[in-house]
Amino acid sequence: MDGSFVALVQDIDDVNTLEGKTCTLSFWAKSDIANQRVAPVLKQCFAGGTASTLLIQGSTGHLGHTLDNTWRQYKTSFNVPSVEGQPAVGTSGDDALQIQLVLHSNGVHGASMELGGPSEAARTGDISFSQIQLEQGSKSTEFDKENPVTEIFECGRFYQKTYNLDDAPGTDTNYAG
Repeated sequence: MDGSFVALVQDIDDVNTLEGKTCTLSFWAKSDIANQRVAPVLKQCFAGGTASTLLIQGSTGHLGHTLDNTWRQYKTSFNVPSVEGQPAVGTSGDDALQIQLVLHSNGVHGASMELGGPSEAARTGDISFSQIQLEQGSKSTEFDKENPVTEIFECGRFYQKTYNLDDAPGTDTNYAG
């Protein structure tokens, strides 16, 4: 299927983030799938969804890094362009700087890569990531570990409980409303 891909995706609020600056994406990864590649991608996503995005070419190219079964740190630098002259950001709040760690791509972003190498050799297995960090500048620094209490508080803005607040998480209540 043309245009398909598998990736870890994280949006960072505000397409203006790091505009006109160099930034570095660093992460630790390993895989027990032979020849597994990961291609770091950075995109400026303007209001209106995926139709109005700008792909930012990174220093590792379209096919990125080849993982092995040992934890290793990988780095990719990007030069984030100005948003001047790009589609309007608008007021919908859906603009973002987007990180993608592409694991499989069939023609997306100009890359064709299969899980575990060529399609005839594709395998199943584990791919692990840790300490993913995007920061301003051309060098990566030590991973910033947040205080767990602060991190839980900050994650609260994305939290949604869809059942009675008196029910413990994981309780099967057949809640329908």
